[in-house]
Amino acid sequence: LKDRLQLDDELNEIIFTRDPINYSMRLTRHISFAREKTMHVMEILENVITSARKSVHVAMYIFTSEPLATALIEAHKKGVDVLVIIDHSMEHSSNSKISRLRDAGIPVRIYRRQTLHHKMCVVDVPCKENKATTTKISLRTVPIPVQGVVISGSLNWTREALMSNEENFSVNSKPALCQRAAKKFFELWN
Repeated sequence: LKDRLQLDDELNEIIFTRDPINYSMRLTRHISFAREKTMHVMEILENVITSARKSVHVAMYIFTSEPLATALIEAHKKGVDVLVIIDHSMEHSSNSKISRLRDAGIPVRIYRRQTLHHKMCVVDVPCKENKATTTKISLRTVPIPVQGVVISGSLNWTREALMSNEENFSVNSKPALCQRAAKKFFELWN
């Protein structure tokens, strides 16, 4: 896979939502996703989701972002294994994207045991629980390392969090961290 990063070429980026985009980091250097230049951090998340080849697994407290829901649906249409876990407080929220994701055929589980306060997205992490899928992907994507990436931080997937709040998220491809996040996702899923 010539467009994939080498195993030792890890992604380790932290993004602050209110800071100007850093165009020297790997995540923005490789982005050409329908835009000449990334204008907002939401586009970084859209591009990572769009770049998924096998899986996108999301555990999120609040999810109301239309662009990120659209990115997940598009990934699902390409054959990417998309799974979403949402906190029970979002089940009947008027802005929740649960119904839209389910209507598109994406499995969504409601977490009811305690408050699910995770904000994580696990992309293409090799894990025995992952379904084996293959997809044809456009050339306008972020190169995801072979070991996958985990996105985690304070950021809920809401318009307010993405556009107004002081938030952060990191994108990390360290294999041990990716495997730990994938394991936790499936503990929550099951």
